[in-house]
Amino acid sequence: MIFNSRTYRVLIVSDSERFNEVLSGLLPEGHYFPVLYASTIREAREEIASENADIVLINAPLPDDYGIAFAIELSETTSSGVLFLVNREYFEETAERVSSYGVFTVAKPTTAARISEYLQMMCAMRERIRRMDEKRLKAERDAKVLRLVNKAKWRLIETHSMTEAEAQRFIEKRAMDERRSRESIAREILDET
Repeated sequence: MIFNSRTYRVLIVSDSERFNEVLSGLLPEGHYFPVLYASTIREAREEIASENADIVLINAPLPDDYGIAFAIELSETTSSGVLFLVNREYFEETAERVSSYGVFTVAKPTTAARISEYLQMMCAMRERIRRMDEKRLKAERDAKVLRLVNKAKWRLIETHSMTEAEAQRFIEKRAMDERRSRESIAREILDET
């Protein structure tokens, strides 16, 4: 496996003990931990509500529903990679319905080697999503700091008759001189005035 430093939280949604046994053999603890099991969609929702899984494998059909709507729901509301295993006769129709939502569909019966390949793809996709989430969070934090610094600049302009350039320089110089972030300086300025 490529991602030796990461472990992936896995949820297997299946009411087949044999399927669960075979799958658990493909999920070494060093790469996949914890591996959780749910035999119904209701149980799976409870597991997801407590903590998202990196990878969700759904072995359709399930006792309480076929699982298509649940697979789509997971793909739309979580960052989990969803692997949907369906009987071969329903593969084309199911894949057509779920692929546009980012759900991977696999026809059953399949081999352990194919499932292992799909798991590696799911891990790669999960890493890509993780990096995108990190970039998005950083951009949101940066925008928040920028708004705060701008507020502090305008406060300095109003209260100290500075120009915008002078206010910007004041915040940057003070942050550099005091070895603090521009965010903490901006907060202090807003608290003082």
